[in-house]
Amino acid sequence: MVILHCSEERRVDRLYIVPGKPQQSAFVEDAARGDEMLVSTLPQARAVLAAWQDDNNRTRPRSALYNATPAEFVELSRLAEEAA
Repeated sequence: MVILHCSEERRVDRLYIVPGKPQQSAFVEDAARGDEMLVSTLPQARAVLAAWQDDNNRTRPRSALYNATPAEFVELSRLAEEAA
């Protein structure tokens, strides 16, 4: 497998994620559900992931956060603390 060869060649550690346990890599699992993208450099990968993270935190509401986005929830929490 190419990815295994590349990681060994570059001395990058690989972490084993138990099949059926996506919570062990929630960030990667969620990001992997989107469109596949080939990146050529580390700065490019960082930029793509930063854009994904911003979109994920600012535009996707969570039922666990009372149907607010993470960014909205943080702001609401801050306002509630100031009001208390």
